[in-house]
Amino acid sequence: MNSANFNSSARVMRCTFEFFVHAQNVSVAPPAVPREIAPLLLTLHGRPGVWFLGQLAHYLMRPLPMFKSQLDHLVLSSKLTKNHDSPVVGVHVRRTDKVSYHEGEFHNLSEYMVHVDRYFDYVDEMRLLESGINGSGKSRVQRQIYLASDDLSVFNDMKAQYPHYVVHNTTREKFVKAAGTRYPADSRTHIAMEIFLLSLTDYIVCTLSSNVCRVAYELMQTRHNEIGDASDLVQTIDTSYFWDSGQTIKCQMVQDEESLNLHRGDVVDVWSGNLNAAFESRRLRNKTHFLDPPYKCVLQTLVG
Repeated sequence: MNSANFNSSARVMRCTFEFFVHAQNVSVAPPAVPREIAPLLLTLHGRPGVWFLGQLAHYLMRPLPMFKSQLDHLVLSSKLTKNHDSPVVGVHVRRTDKVSYHEGEFHNLSEYMVHVDRYFDYVDEMRLLESGINGSGKSRVQRQIYLASDDLSVFNDMKAQYPHYVVHNTTREKFVKAAGTRYPADSRTHIAMEIFLLSLTDYIVCTLSSNVCRVAYELMQTRHNEIGDASDLVQTIDTSYFWDSGQTIKCQMVQDEESLNLHRGDVVDVWSGNLNAAFESRRLRNKTHFLDPPYKCVLQTLVG
């Protein structure tokens, strides 16, 4: 059956490789949201497209019993249970092939940790504020991270440079050894575990140019009963969120940009090629690219 026939009711369809789908010409292509649920999602979630993809990923990645048993053990050992006392920040440092194939730039650990420090500073301030209001006398939280990386030196740097942090990751050595061979079954298993565990943290700091981090961010959205709207619980240090080979994400300007003859309310494309998180790369109708801070534009939800 032709996999491009999206109106078919067949239970089994051939799944083509994503790059062969001309997503720009398919209104339901990611990160679009089905129009039947779009109005409700727009009132409940900051990134409806990410939420919907998270539901699909969560369904498709249902763990088999043996894998689930291993995963449950790692969740406990990594302090990622629902009732953990102190928050755990997921830090994903992708290097090796991502850097060597020029799909991303090299980033020092400090570039990630500045955002981790900022998150815990905020948590501490909120706890102190609550203490002053209700007299609970809450102390500062223990700073914990779940560190995932395909480079063993990252773990050594973490231990040497941030000794006041508690670091969780009991699979790191096996994962790093498997990183050079990503497609054998054992390697895929460890990468899948990293994704699941990252999605169970309270906040993720990563490079969203990485497929691993984007999937973890999508899966995090399925925890709405536990943490609510998780659309803001990620900090990227390179590109903003995008769907590889999906539809172009659009945003609406919230203030004028006189140098480009742009006005409040104008809609422009968000381009994923920029690797500087301080700016988003955007594209005008005439294909001109420009950089702008993210706060100057509100992302639009694609409806299919």
